[in-house]
Amino acid sequence: MDKRKRTFITALTAAAAAVVLVFVLLHTGSHDAEASEITPAVPVQAAPVQTAPAPVRAPSQTMFDWCRGKTLSILGDSICTFDGYIPAGYDTWYPKSYLDDINSTWWIQFLALTGMQLGTNDSWSGSLVSADPDGKNNQYITDRRLSSLMIQDPAGGPAKAPDVILVMGGGNDFSEDITPGTYTGTLVSGAAPSTFAEGFEYLLRSLEIRYPQSQLIVCTVPPMFSDRKDDSTTTPKHNDVGLTLEDYNVVVRAAAAAHGIPCVDMDHAGLVEADLPDGIHHNKLGASKMAVFISEYLKLIPAQRP
Repeated sequence: MDKRKRTFITALTAAAAAVVLVFVLLHTGSHDAEASEITPAVPVQAAPVQTAPAPVRAPSQTMFDWCRGKTLSILGDSICTFDGYIPAGYDTWYPKSYLDDINSTWWIQFLALTGMQLGTNDSWSGSLVSADPDGKNNQYITDRRLSSLMIQDPAGGPAKAPDVILVMGGGNDFSEDITPGTYTGTLVSGAAPSTFAEGFEYLLRSLEIRYPQSQLIVCTVPPMFSDRKDDSTTTPKHNDVGLTLEDYNVVVRAAAAAHGIPCVDMDHAGLVEADLPDGIHHNKLGASKMAVFISEYLKLIPAQRP
């Protein structure tokens, strides 16, 4: 067999192999898509600490193994709530007409994407990090909120600390004109936090002391196009003392960096005004953007863990 014929046969064989490979990939992808369909979640029974259903679709095979099967507790405000899935007595925001399905919340989608399991959704609509303008004693730094991150055993056994704690807060501090302050990493002994920076430092210290084995993750405040009181058309929105969300998010980033805690910068999640019907709370599309963005960031975390 001459050299030209051998070259042709080799090329033909390679082409055939490529076609087979494409077919296999497409065939496998169709099954993966079927396995990824969202199934209805089953609401939990009322309890002091309620849990969410299992992940709503098969976890992505592209995720790092450390995510799968880990328990996650969330410390958040209104954008993390859903009636029936937060502790009894907490105020909720969702469901709303623009997000009325538990499976459409960003955190249920996030669980599905990562293969994680919800421990506790310790989120309270309207709550601030350390200030309490409404007298509800629902700040993030209260013992009630911090202890509620524990995962209760339905059988009555001892509560367990979650593997991962995700913190998302500060939007209400912005809306309520709380002084952001400058992050220095210091606290005044015996004094309550007087600025957002002091409150966030107090929060991170408290979490590290209570949950030394848990992986902490901090998110900046997602974009907002209203502070509830600003009806102007300016972007970014200002609160009543002329500050923007960035004045608060710079504190979150600095505190996370000082503590060596991964920080998900939600400024880059791709949220636009159409994703936030009231300028603050996301709809289903906005929730999907948040879930994908945060889950993608988790791929970077293993290299940062001890």
